[in-house]
Amino acid sequence: MENLAQTYCSLGRLTEAVNLEEPVLEKYTRLLGTEHLETIIAMGNLAQTYYNLGRFTEALNLQESVLEKRTRLLGMEHLETIIAMGNLARTCYNLGRCTEALNLEQQIPAKYTKLLGPEHNFTIWAQCNLAQTLQKLEQYTEAYNLLQEVVGKQTRILGPNHSDTLESLSQLAELEALQANSSSTQADTIAIAVPKEKKMRLTVKSFKKFLHFK
Repeated sequence: MENLAQTYCSLGRLTEAVNLEEPVLEKYTRLLGTEHLETIIAMGNLAQTYYNLGRFTEALNLQESVLEKRTRLLGMEHLETIIAMGNLARTCYNLGRCTEALNLEQQIPAKYTKLLGPEHNFTIWAQCNLAQTLQKLEQYTEAYNLLQEVVGKQTRILGPNHSDTLESLSQLAELEALQANSSSTQADTIAIAVPKEKKMRLTVKSFKKFLHFK
């Protein structure tokens, strides 16, 4: 039943998958208990299917439980715990709970770097997710600096024409535009309070340089 559900997921037949995964989780819970590894795996699989169906609240409820169990049974630094943390963070992001997502995602790249190295796919994906959340929270400078690092890694590992590299470059360009717009808005706001004879000193260009924007 579980294998068939995974096949349905691979084929994009998510409703059929969830109709199998729900009873699988119920059976594992009844037969093995809530703390058994198979039960936790089944819970994570069902949560991912809910997520893929856009049923984010249901996914969140399961993912919070998975993360708590992984943390308690395996420890904070175990790979499965870090994956669970990342899954929960993405669900928080999609529910608009970006501050909660950020609190989780800020921990993840360092953990992956320690376990897998700075250039592993998981590490780079975690950095991309963190950059996206930072952008959503309008922390443009932090997002831009992080994404620059990502683009450097992707260019070196995947090549400049890889789809992942191109996607990150597109996001980087978007961030640069957001930074410029944010700088212009702030410069205009400050200019209102500056005496008329001094306004010419505070150009957009000098303001961007002061904020260390590219």
